[in-house]
Amino acid sequence: MTVDQRLSRVYFKYSDNKIKLMEREYKLFGRGLDEKETEAAAEAIDRKREESVKPIEGELKKTPEEIKLINLYNSYLQQEFEELDIKEKPEILPEQIHLFSHENFIKTFPNRKDLDEFHESETTKAGYLNKDKTPNRIELYNTILHAIIHIISFHKYLVEVEEKKFSSYRTGYRIADVRKIASKDEEHLRWFNEAVADKTTQDIFLKHFQEIIKELNIPKNEEKLPVYYKSIDSLNAIISKIAKQKGEDENTVWQKIKRGQFTGEMMHLRDVEKYPGKGELERLAHFGNKE
Repeated sequence: MTVDQRLSRVYFKYSDNKIKLMEREYKLFGRGLDEKETEAAAEAIDRKREESVKPIEGELKKTPEEIKLINLYNSYLQQEFEELDIKEKPEILPEQIHLFSHENFIKTFPNRKDLDEFHESETTKAGYLNKDKTPNRIELYNTILHAIIHIISFHKYLVEVEEKKFSSYRTGYRIADVRKIASKDEEHLRWFNEAVADKTTQDIFLKHFQEIIKELNIPKNEEKLPVYYKSIDSLNAIISKIAKQKGEDENTVWQKIKRGQFTGEMMHLRDVEKYPGKGELERLAHFGNKE
């Protein structure tokens, strides 16, 4: 029997050398998962999360402006959750964002050398950024926000009780099943998840752009809006088609999608199958996956 367990765990929050408590909800599932095994898996996840906020050799020290930015993002994201009617209040610590020079990034993460940033889904607590790959502060600040969106997204873990191990199963909309390695079904909705994160980042960053400019004293010659990926255009096309067919406002459709990456709700994705057409959801699930 496969059992689902939703937990609201208490974690350590480090601030001004004092330890405070914060809550973060996530979900566990697995065959034969009882209360004892759930607690053991949760403790293992907690340990990995605590490790992920510790400094890493070669990591750059954050500037006062970068720390201020992360604090600004906390207030913006809390506003966003309130508007989306999500009861949880997200909060990111500066320690959860790790910045590296290009040299130290590829040295520390040789398998990620082609990336600007990544989020470690097994810890859910940290983002790792190649600072040298961002051409200016605006792009850096935008990339940090994108990493944070993934960190605070919905997370679900697969617990394999007999093997005494757990693995990330879902982050936001992305589903990756380690039990199906080398199978075309190993990963679903990866492109869609990134597109939703991109559009969410764009929404929040542009909404607060002038305040960011003012609060961080960005000079006029640096006031260039960040460059966004074409994935947003493709996502907007999907949203537009659903809205037109349902007779709804495009923003109403988008708000359901945006909310789902944080709450785990996915029922609204049935609209992709119903309105763009039969087989579209399956195509979307595999779109962008490596052959």
